[in-house]
Parts: sequence; C-alpha cells; structure tokens
Amino acid sequence: MTVTTLRTEPPAATPDEFERLYRAWRYAKAAWDLADNDPARPAGLSEEERDAHCETEHAALMAFLLHPISTAEQLARKTRIIRDEGVWGFSEAHKIFEQVARDTRTLAFPRLAKAPSAG
Repeated sequence: MTVTTLRTEPPAATPDEFERLYRAWRYAKAAWDLADNDPARPAGLSEEERDAHCETEHAALMAFLLHPISTAEQLARKTRIIRDEGVWGFSEAHKIFEQVARDTRTLAFPRLAKAPSAG
C-alpha cells in the first residue's frame, strides 16, 4: 500500500500584519458565503444581513489592500486579488493603486524605502 502525504509549508510562528489582514479578509468573505448558502435558510439572507456582510467583507478587503507589502510574494498576492475582485471598479480604486505604486517602489528601490524621509 502506498502512503501519500501532502507537504505544505509550515505556518509562520507569528503571522505578520499583512498575513493577518489577508486572513481576516478571507474569513469575512467565507462567513458571507457560508451565511448566503446556509441550507437552513432557503430564502437566503435578508437585505440588512447581506449589507452587513458586504460592509464587513469590503472593510477587511480595503484594510488588506491598503497595507504596505514587504516581499515580492506579498505584491503578487495583492495584485492577484486586485484582478480577481475587480478592484478597478471600487470607489476607492485610486487609493488602492496609489498603495500598489508605493509597494512597487519599495521593491524596486529598497534603499530609498529605508532612507529617512525629507519632510
């Protein structure tokens, strides 16, 4: 008999703020999806419940997207989510893309990112 195991990366001992915000958004998104598809509620969510889930998920997504990155992997994750979630249509898109520009600059010019600001 063949034994198959899945190898995964061990979780970081303490997730950084970027990872914590990512997980919070995923949790909010999953909670909304679970509530919206609860078989015990065939009629689905009320408008008030849907609005509450939407606000919670959106706030968590915005916190994640506006948080600065520190690695290329984080930038890749952030840009994938921007694509998948259609962020260019958000009213806050300008703020999100300003942060992505800062993130990209941080990776492209790490010495400048660490230099003290002149102001």
